[in-house]
Amino acid sequence: MALEMAPPGGKANMSQFSHLTPGFVHIDSNIDPYIRRLGGVAGTNKMAAILGGSTKFMFVRHPLSRLLSAFRSKLEPGAFDKHNRQRKIAMIRRHFELSHANESVGESVSFEQFLTFVVESRRLRLDNHWARMVDLCNPCLINYDFVGKYETLRDDSAALLRRTGLTQSLDFPTRTASRYGNTSSDDVMLMRRYYKDVPLELGRKVYATYELDFLLFNYSLPEKLFA
Repeated sequence: MALEMAPPGGKANMSQFSHLTPGFVHIDSNIDPYIRRLGGVAGTNKMAAILGGSTKFMFVRHPLSRLLSAFRSKLEPGAFDKHNRQRKIAMIRRHFELSHANESVGESVSFEQFLTFVVESRRLRLDNHWARMVDLCNPCLINYDFVGKYETLRDDSAALLRRTGLTQSLDFPTRTASRYGNTSSDDVMLMRRYYKDVPLELGRKVYATYELDFLLFNYSLPEKLFA
């Protein structure tokens, strides 16, 4: 979007994205003038031609970190989209009513209940915020030119811009080192705080659910995080 918005021959203005309203990118009318969705292209041959002539990249994140981030932003009290939070809690509540006769979900969902819901749900019901990356981005079908990681986002983004020749046109937004640095003590502390009460057996079920993500992107299950 930044490149499309930039004046011809000029550098993209990244500061404008600091002032976007939450949920901006989820509104089609905001992004459709700048981004062409492959799903809107008719014909397999045309799709293949577009993919073949484009630089294809994806960024991944440790499955445990993704799950925690999704829980904190979508299900904890204080979530931006309160209606969406209530809808997701209602969905999890229905799941427990049908599957767990001795356990109920109230107005809030615990992290353990969320993980239990995820591993017991059919894959097609998984929300995009915690669905497997292999399902969201199809890395076994699309020949990606570059796969970066959230844990090394700053370095990997710089490498991607160099590879595409865009270092003079675009600056990747800088954030605090604790969020975007190569190591993040904040993330580690959050992981320890949330996962310390989660049974190891449930942690292993999470691994089984996201096994392809773990294996394809070289992540491991840190069993010492769990109870």
